[in-house]
Amino acid sequence: MVSQSFGSSIALRLAGRRPALLRGITGHEPPLFLLVADDPAIGTVIEEQGRIDAAVAERIASGDHAGAAEQFVEEALGAGLWHRFSPEAKQMRIEHAESHRDEVNDPEVMSFDLE
Repeated sequence: MVSQSFGSSIALRLAGRRPALLRGITGHEPPLFLLVADDPAIGTVIEEQGRIDAAVAERIASGDHAGAAEQFVEEALGAGLWHRFSPEAKQMRIEHAESHRDEVNDPEVMSFDLE
């Protein structure tokens, strides 16, 4: 299985709970910030990501999927990046807004049971 970002967190949890389902995982940048939450340098990163996620989820809930997609890309991935996305990539982000909201509202998305 190949996964990225929130999908990597989900794939890792699946592998931990049902390892027989997978032969292997390649996970790119799972946002497992809570694994290093005791590191003082990461505290501000976690707070900022929480602020971004809450604002984006609120926009999605209000029905502004396009605005939420652009806000997430610009604030979480990098300023100026949205305009570099292809129209297809932008549309995909917009169409998957509800899934994005579900992911950021998942209380386990930034953690992983290492045992």
